[in-house]
Amino acid sequence: MLRRAVQVQPDFVEVHMALGVILEKEGDYDEALAEFRETLRLRPNHATAHLNLAVLLERKGEKKESRMHLEQAVLLKPDFIPALYQLGLRFGEEGDLKNAMAKFRDILQIDPQHTMAHYQLGFLLQQNNKAKEAIAHYRKASRGNPEFLELYNNLAWLLATVPTPEDRNGKDAIRYAI
Repeated sequence: MLRRAVQVQPDFVEVHMALGVILEKEGDYDEALAEFRETLRLRPNHATAHLNLAVLLERKGEKKESRMHLEQAVLLKPDFIPALYQLGLRFGEEGDLKNAMAKFRDILQIDPQHTMAHYQLGFLLQQNNKAKEAIAHYRKASRGNPEFLELYNNLAWLLATVPTPEDRNGKDAIRYAI
């Protein structure tokens, strides 16, 4: 049906976008890429199309072009949490921890309860030996998220092994580990 709509109205941006999303869900990544590229040809400032294209490009290993589209999505829409999150992950993968943490902090400015931003920031802080700050973010991420086992494992480990005795809490470590 959407393919027919594209034939009837080839300049209808949202049909290309919707078709791209459906094709991606069906696993037809090359066709989905083509639809997202067509969306951007028709409307270069479509932040969601930049994000969707970036995610697919990342999946194909085209990291440089993917990052460019993530940056463009954030430039177009600075409060676009999914693009900020993906860009934070990308910076982290590239070893640019300062910018990765900045993106997760940007998310928390927009949505202070964003579980995954707290988790990612906690993880990066843990990697930088900032246990006290990491614990605070892990605790915030744990609220209302009882199934996130990796989070609880990291939090339990930090609470049990943090170098500063005043921050160490064996009782909480055991509670989170169970």
